[in-house]
Amino acid sequence: MSKKILPVITVTLIATFALSCCAAFNAPKETVKAHLEAWSNDEVEEAYSYFADELKESIPMDEFAAQMGRVPVKSYKISSVSISGTKGTAVVEGTVTLEGGDRMGLRYELIQKGDEWEIWGYKIHPDLLFE
Repeated sequence: MSKKILPVITVTLIATFALSCCAAFNAPKETVKAHLEAWSNDEVEEAYSYFADELKESIPMDEFAAQMGRVPVKSYKISSVSISGTKGTAVVEGTVTLEGGDRMGLRYELIQKGDEWEIWGYKIHPDLLFE
């Protein structure tokens, strides 16, 4: 009986580890997706809430709201996520399509605070399509 249980326990442990790694890897991506969803729905306060306090200090909400008006996001695609576990930082890259049809690259830098990932900095610009 114990010979049958050992493989089941091993498979269960491997599956649990794999799922927890996927969840950890997706966490920064989910923060950026939630931010961009709020941006595309013109929800200024919601989009702003994903910023780290340090970013909020350098970009007041009214300035961010003006940027949202100048860069109306219609849709987005996340193409890469890289995480530095030792530093608690992540970079998320992709593209956005604006309401007028123009495409721009995006790059978000995030910092982990506890279990949460917060946006530390970001850039949405046509030049990022070629990097």
